[in-house]
Amino acid sequence: MLTWWRRWSPRKTARIDSGRTHSYRSTPWPTSLPEFPIASYLSDRAGNYRLLAFDFDVGRYGSDAVDVDWSILAKVLDELGVPHLVVRSGPAGGVHVWVRLCDQGVEAPLVAGVARAIRSHLPTLDITPLSNPQSGAVRIPGSPHRMNGCATPLLTGTDLDRVLQAMDREPAPPELIDWLHARFPTQPRHDSHPAASGRTELELIGAGSNQRLNRVRAALSPHTTKLLQAPLPSSADRSAVAWTIILGMAASGWCWKEVARQLDQPGLTRMREDHQRCEAHAINQWHKALTTAARTAWPRAALDQLVEDPVTDLIAGAAQAVFAHPGHWVRPGYTSAQRVLAAFLSICTAAHNEVINIDVRRLAENANVHAATASRALHRLEGEGWITCVDRATGTSAATWRLNAPPLDTAATQVESRPLLHHLQTRLNHAQHDVWVWGGGLGGCAELIHLSWENGCTTAGQIAGDTGYGLATVKGWLRRLQGLGMLCARPAWTNAARVLGVDGIILDRVHRHRRERLVREWWEQELAWRRLRGKRRKRGPRAADTTPEVTSLPIAVPARMRYGRFPTRPGGRMAYADALAHVELHERYRVVA
Repeated sequence: MLTWWRRWSPRKTARIDSGRTHSYRSTPWPTSLPEFPIASYLSDRAGNYRLLAFDFDVGRYGSDAVDVDWSILAKVLDELGVPHLVVRSGPAGGVHVWVRLCDQGVEAPLVAGVARAIRSHLPTLDITPLSNPQSGAVRIPGSPHRMNGCATPLLTGTDLDRVLQAMDREPAPPELIDWLHARFPTQPRHDSHPAASGRTELELIGAGSNQRLNRVRAALSPHTTKLLQAPLPSSADRSAVAWTIILGMAASGWCWKEVARQLDQPGLTRMREDHQRCEAHAINQWHKALTTAARTAWPRAALDQLVEDPVTDLIAGAAQAVFAHPGHWVRPGYTSAQRVLAAFLSICTAAHNEVINIDVRRLAENANVHAATASRALHRLEGEGWITCVDRATGTSAATWRLNAPPLDTAATQVESRPLLHHLQTRLNHAQHDVWVWGGGLGGCAELIHLSWENGCTTAGQIAGDTGYGLATVKGWLRRLQGLGMLCARPAWTNAARVLGVDGIILDRVHRHRRERLVREWWEQELAWRRLRGKRRKRGPRAADTTPEVTSLPIAVPARMRYGRFPTRPGGRMAYADALAHVELHERYRVVA
């Protein structure tokens, strides 16, 4: 495996972590695979990417969400005819999807743009390696993990050899970036209109290491102070923690000299490592924080400790309101609505925007509910004032929704007293298991009770107070969960799902949603063809138009060209079941082939 990556590497050097401390340094490529982590650069020294490594991380949403996200990307690459290798990165369950680009490569801004677009659809994607052309690197297949295990390809034997040879023989063209943009579209980002919210961009004063915001220097907020001083767990995203801290420092009127004196604090571990390796890189991160704080912060009042930007302010307030009133969500139908709202807020967080364009099926996948349930939940939430529909869905275009200020009162009076979105992420991560589906699974009530038990509520009375459910309901579900062996430190999720008969239902639902989107797109193209004037008519579609054995083109060809004429009933009405079966047959043949 080392031979392939040494040949494909855009540089003559690799990055190694000889001490297994997550401190990488550059060194010439070794002749044999070392016993410590080794990573390949993705771009050359000119900043052109010649390798793409899509890194799906389990830290925020869990391994089940990672498996769903990487399978979606791999499916898209299959349809585009792009050779790629899927690698299980380590013991936690992360996944790397490798793609080799042609020798001319792709410019860094284009790669960073498509990475952000894909992350807006697949939130477990870590875009850091694809956004940092100077030092962005990913461990190669076969490389040991610093904790345990190694990066292991999902394919073995001749299948693995075939994929590696295809990547070597047929690297992806630069047009791949445009193809991925077409498959993972994004809506132009709506600005927060600072003037409308009474906030203006602050001025930067001073020069060099004394440059800071033009405001009175203030102490760090309690939240930022806690992040700065608390030891980091091994699973923490050190880059995200360091960015949050330096953004708070910038908004508090600090300068680089004051930041440098805090580099020994645990929360700035990543910043300290960057400073030791390349001081200029650390200072560049600080200037980015200053610029962001100047654009999003506002002049302080006498006791004002606000440091969050407007979008995060709104999302954090809604997240707190969701968890501050557990009794609000125990009504029939509202347990799923709470989960859908949590998924909605997570998508807003990933896009850093209060206005999002989201397909109800994709939202349902993030919340682990049925698409019809997600649709009903959106209307319930709109009726209560949580969200507003800006633009209804038309054809294949999804609806656009805006997050509103929370309709429920919260105890917080300042943004910094609002919790981070940790509870929101924990909620979604816990919900992404097959056992929690409605119908054959245990459903939302059991999921909330189990989550409360995992969070430390050990008695039925404590869980009832935490969730809002009645004592009898809680006791009944605790007995059921105990019988399934789920009240333990490491529940056997797969075994419980098999007992309930729902193992694999989430992934099946994702594939079904994708087929439904393809059928809808196919039908829209059929209607457009019917309205077309002056078209050439023929007795029927050719065999090559409808047979699954048709060769897939390495581009996103129109659905009507791929599947042929849409199956209809007498009178020209849609034969939906036949169309869905045809798309499923077409995909099954291509996967087997």
